[in-house]
Amino acid sequence: MGKILSINKSFARLGAHVSVASCIRRDSIKRVFLNNLSFTASMLVYIAANVIDYLFTVQGVGDNPLREANPIIRTYIELFGAIHGVLICKMLICTGVIAAMKVVHIAHRQKRTKLRADYILYGGAILTTLGGSLWLFH
Repeated sequence: MGKILSINKSFARLGAHVSVASCIRRDSIKRVFLNNLSFTASMLVYIAANVIDYLFTVQGVGDNPLREANPIIRTYIELFGAIHGVLICKMLICTGVIAAMKVVHIAHRQKRTKLRADYILYGGAILTTLGGSLWLFH
């Protein structure tokens, strides 16, 4: 009977330890998310702008890759078709830009630069949307 009681106490201690650890992890995740809220919001706006640009570009190119002015994207369109070629380019560009801006964001938080990654991403989102909307005038 004594062994069962000690095993139950061990599990109770383990359960308390796990619940405290999970609370700490949840608090850490919340803190990281809230501290990076401006960067996360700007990243989502940038991704949304690229989705809009993707849709406009695929619609504008249609079956004629020569209508795309960017020679790199035009090459991908010729290789993979409009839908997949533009998608591959957009994913590569978004991944590269967001990774670079995360580095800038970390450097700014460590006070090593005055650049703000969220401002750069908002500017990029505006320019991407304007560039993508040029297809509306063709």
